[in-house]
Amino acid sequence: MTAYAISLSTECADGILVSRVTSTFLPQSSWVKSAYIVNRRAETTLRHEQGHFDLSEVVARRLRAELRKLRSPCGENDEVRRAVYVKYQKDDADTQRRYDRETGYGTDARLQQIWESRIQSWLKRLPE
Repeated sequence: MTAYAISLSTECADGILVSRVTSTFLPQSSWVKSAYIVNRRAETTLRHEQGHFDLSEVVARRLRAELRKLRSPCGENDEVRRAVYVKYQKDDADTQRRYDRETGYGTDARLQQIWESRIQSWLKRLPE
C-alpha cells in the first residue's frame, strides 16, 4: 500500500495568490505483504504502487491549474479555495479506486501497462 498526502497551502500577498500544492510519499505508512516479496512479485507490486503515487501527482498538478483559473482568488474567502481542494481530493480517491479495480490491483499486466501509459501521458501534458 502506498500512503501519500496531497497538501495545499495558500496565502495572498499584495493581491496575488501564492499557493503550494504538494504530493508527498509517506514511507512510514506504506507497506507490502511479505508474501509478495517471497513470491517475486515485488517488482510488479512496486510498479503498481508507483502508479498510485504518480496519480497523486497528476491530481496535484490539476489542482494547481484549477487554482490558477480562479478569477479573483484573493478576493475569495478560504472556503472557495478549500472547495476546489475537496473536489480534487474526491477525484483522486475515485481515480485511485478505479485504477485498482481496472488493473486487478496490478495483477492484470495488460491493463496495468495501459494505465501506466495513461498516467505518463497525463504527467507530460500537465505543467509542474
